Amino acid sequence: MKFILISFFLTYCYLASATDYYISSSIGDDNVFDGLSPSTPWRTLDKVNKAFPTFKPGDRILFNRGDTFY
Repeated sequence: MKFILISFFLTYCYLASATDYYISSSIGDDNVFDGLSPSTPWRTLDKVNKAFPTFKPGDRILFNRGDTFY
């Protein structure tokens, strides 16, 4: 039982530290926005690639549906 509780706690902590990054080629801005909310998305894949070394396991990169990325 103790093992199950410890496993649950560690899994929760791992998931709680994940960050979502938002990308939108239509409303994003790589110079001004932080990419941390749908209202402040990054614009380009170049910004995602430059930030890649800072991503951690569990982080998600969410692309705006319907936008085109080159």
